[in-house]
Parts: sequence; C-alpha cells; structure tokens
Amino acid sequence: MFIMNKNEELNQQYQRIISKLGSDLPSFSIDFLLDLPVGRSFVEKFNTENQAQCLELGVGTRSSLVDLDWLSLTGLDLSSVALENANFSSKIEADFLHYNDSKSYDLIIDSHLFHTFDNLEDITLGLNKSLGMLKAGGMIIGEFPVSHHSLINNSQKVVLPALEWEKLLIECSKNNNSFIGYFTIVWGLKMILDDSGENRDPQNSDPDVLRYILIKE
Repeated sequence: MFIMNKNEELNQQYQRIISKLGSDLPSFSIDFLLDLPVGRSFVEKFNTENQAQCLELGVGTRSSLVDLDWLSLTGLDLSSVALENANFSSKIEADFLHYNDSKSYDLIIDSHLFHTFDNLEDITLGLNKSLGMLKAGGMIIGEFPVSHHSLINNSQKVVLPALEWEKLLIECSKNNNSFIGYFTIVWGLKMILDDSGENRDPQNSDPDVLRYILIKE
C-alpha cells in the first residue's frame, strides 16, 4: 500500500485548492495591526529604505503582504506546489520545525501553520523557535483555534481553551526574553479546521479565533 508523506499530502491539498480558487488563496492579514498602539509604533520604525525583515510561515498560494512597501518578505512552506503558485519574491521550501536559519527577523507571521501541527509539543517548539529568530523589538503574530462550549472537535487538531493558550504563550515568552503584546478572541471570527464540505455549520463546527502578538525585548 502506498502511503503519502507530509509533503505529498500538502501538495495534493493545494492542487485541489488551486483547481477551485485559481491560486487565489490569500494568507494571513495584518490589517488589525495598524489599529493597535503596539502595532502602529512597530510599523512606524520602517519604510521603503529601512524595510522590516519578515518571515511568513505557511504561504498558502498568495500573500496579502507583498504590496506593503515597508516589508521585505520571505515565504516558507513545506509544499512545493504552494510555493510555485505563491507571489513571493523570496521563497523557502522547508519543514519549519526542522529548518535552520541564521537570519534574524523583525516580524514572523504564523500564517495558520502552527495549528496544523500534530501536537502541543510541536506547537511549543515552533513558538520557541520563532521567538529565538526575532531581533530585539521584533514580534511574532499568529492565531490559534480556541474551544467554546458548543465545539465538537472532530479534526484531531490541537484546540485549547483561551487560558491554556495563554499559559503556553506566557511560558514561551519567559523562555525567550519576550512578552505578550496582544491577546484576544476575535468577535465573530471562526477558524476552519476540516474539509467537511458545503453542509458544515461554521457557527457550531468551527472553533473561535484567538489572535496574539508576542514581542521580543
């Protein structure tokens, strides 16, 4: 029996997505950052001549960040199909957990990569690794699926209550000379964890979204 490896499974998933959406799968949006004092003070440090070095983890097939002239953007993904269709000028094909990079970044974006990891230990490793790659004053931005009272998680993904995510973020921050700059459940926003089709009820079948920012001191 033929068993696909993780890269082959991802490539197959992206092929399905591309056939349906025409390579138009946007990645993580950081628009909310400009609404936050901590975000505005961060963005104001950069411009077209002094760009923030940014690493986006999980490129999807298109990034909404490439048009921001204050960012120098690098995309990382395990899927070669995603990278072939992505609009990044700088691309890295790698498994982030096993990727070694000596470069430091001002901004690292978890573009819905960490929540696809198999277990909490790998998520913790990913957070610690990201924080270790940040420059002083740099930040990591991401989202996690957070459970609510009516959630039935059939996806086998890691979905925790908000307080459990908070404990994890505090632990990782303390271990990496960092702190939590933002932590909130986004009202009315849901995270899709499965591929259950058109009959799904997103209000009941999907977890709420917890948005966070960690800042390196």
